[in-house]
Amino acid sequence: MKKLKNVADKTRDLFNNLLKSIVKIIVQSIGILFLVFLLIYPIVYLLTIPVSTQVQVDLVVDRVSFRMADATDLRQSVKFHSVRIKEFEKIEFVDNMGNPFSITGKDERFLPNASVTTVMPDDMNFGMLHRLSVAKDAKITLSVKPGEKLYQTLNIAVENIANSASSEAVLRHRGAFQVETRHCKVDSPNFEVAGLSRRYPMISVVGKSDWLRMVLSMPTDQSFDILPSGLAVTDLDWFWDDMENGERVVKTAVKRGTISYPNYPNVKPVSFGESNVVDFADEDVFKVGYISTGIDGLKVRLNGLAEGAITTHLDGFSENAREYRLTRADTIAKASKFREVMFNILLWIIPIIIGVVGIVTINVVKVLPDGDK
Repeated sequence: MKKLKNVADKTRDLFNNLLKSIVKIIVQSIGILFLVFLLIYPIVYLLTIPVSTQVQVDLVVDRVSFRMADATDLRQSVKFHSVRIKEFEKIEFVDNMGNPFSITGKDERFLPNASVTTVMPDDMNFGMLHRLSVAKDAKITLSVKPGEKLYQTLNIAVENIANSASSEAVLRHRGAFQVETRHCKVDSPNFEVAGLSRRYPMISVVGKSDWLRMVLSMPTDQSFDILPSGLAVTDLDWFWDDMENGERVVKTAVKRGTISYPNYPNVKPVSFGESNVVDFADEDVFKVGYISTGIDGLKVRLNGLAEGAITTHLDGFSENAREYRLTRADTIAKASKFREVMFNILLWIIPIIIGVVGIVTINVVKVLPDGDK
């Protein structure tokens, strides 16, 4: 009986020691995992912060506004059958008989307004916006909307805020055209011109120091590049104000678009529709790929380094905005498929290895004889 009692006591002591060892191992494991978490967390945090990202943005919009990073001459030929010019300082041209014309405002209380309309619009008789000169930091707003029959309307507004230099435009015209004016110094408010001088075949427009506005009626079935490729623009804006039930409502002019990452072809482009609001950082500078007219609106392509946030959110739900710059982890992993797989493996395996090594080391040291420790 005494031997059986000794066996029972030894079994109980062994069980108690084993239970204590298991508890110690669990506590040690939790401690090691906590230390691993403290070590890995800042690394993961730094890897998941959005970083400056090279992007390409393709949009279809009704309206776009931007600021010119440099003074430039926009020499894109935009065809029109009629143009209304607002907030100008003067309009000058010479007709085919050598008669000079100069149109200016006659009363500072009213903004001058003049229009040039092709008398017999066809393939041989039309006007052309030949050049538009704008100063650095000038704000340009472009918008389109359907016009009458086969025409659409392009609105061009140039606002000079930081620079007092007036914007200038050069128009060309083939064939006869009708001139109509309001609040202008001119012998007759409405008159017809048989054609422009062959020696000076242009209409010169000088805007006011702060504004120049033009409204062009263009053929719907033709596409025109309004801005040339390579221009640097900033302070992008796609919004416009509307009135609903007597209240001012801000709406987005974006119909659809995509954000892609040229340097990372493995990253899937982001697509969004007209219910989304797209925001760009005001200070970011983008290069124009193209801004052209189309049947469904303005087609815009921009390329550049997004240093500030690029976000989209559903209209009216700005608290759910999503950031679309890439993270450091994306730039490391998405550069190639091999790097993506290796990065994912290392991100999960390294913490596990650290934890296992820590647990094994602690318990090996404890079971070693005192002389071997």
